[in-house]
Amino acid sequence: MTWFSWRSTSNSASLDRSERISTASRPKRHLTPIAQPTAIADAWPAALTTFLGKQVRLASSQVTARHPNHEEAAALALPSDAAVLVREDIYEDRRGSPVDFTRTVWPGDTTRLVVGG
Repeated sequence: MTWFSWRSTSNSASLDRSERISTASRPKRHLTPIAQPTAIADAWPAALTTFLGKQVRLASSQVTARHPNHEEAAALALPSDAAVLVREDIYEDRRGSPVDFTRTVWPGDTTRLVVGG
């Protein structure tokens, strides 16, 4: 499955794109440990907790459908009039301060969304 994702955390303004999107154009010294182009073994909340040194929780999550922007269309090899599914998550710490925003974009015609158990 091909997907496109970016993240921003309160400790880092760097982007974390899926390993399918090259980060080779950015010097490695500017990447935080959590933004390295390698797979993260833990689930995202656990990785955030480890990286930030504090507990986090999912504050909001939403899924929408829309057309891709130019960068997403190019990364996913989609025409500009294709549909994509977009999930946006916000994680917060115990005080309720946002610590992470994640947007993940999938091609709409090849993605199945399963809700619930």
